[in-house]
Amino acid sequence: MYARAATKYGWTTLEWVLMANHHHFVIELANGGLSEGLRELHGGFSRRIHAIYGVTGQGHLFRHGFFARQLHTEGEVVVACRYVDLNTTRATGEAPEQAAWSGYAATIGLAHPRPFHQPGELLKHISPTPARARTAYRRFVEEGIVPSGHGPSPNDG
Repeated sequence: MYARAATKYGWTTLEWVLMANHHHFVIELANGGLSEGLRELHGGFSRRIHAIYGVTGQGHLFRHGFFARQLHTEGEVVVACRYVDLNTTRATGEAPEQAAWSGYAATIGLAHPRPFHQPGELLKHISPTPARARTAYRRFVEEGIVPSGHGPSPNDG
């Protein structure tokens, strides 16, 4: 569903993670479409879940709308991506590269990216050399791993 929305609205997905009760995507917009695309994504997902569980017509599946903020510098982009990549680690304690529903393993070259994920676009913010960028980004993410209960905030850098 996300891949369809990303294609339709021309989103470039730098990093992503799906959690049990929320998701994060760091995207570059080509021609806007953020609200429209997320309305389609969340609405379609909500209808699908309601149909699966036989609770159609029961109201909203999502309690709140989405949160978005514009990132102005390359540093802000990289910090936001690290925050996304450490979400699973903070929630489960597993290493970020082990998260099944995350783009991190692809970003650091341990897996193939999903069709909607363009990790090379994130890596360009770090170094013009992909291997150096992957190494530096992996080090940066690992530096953000702290003991349980003391996870970094989205503004850590």
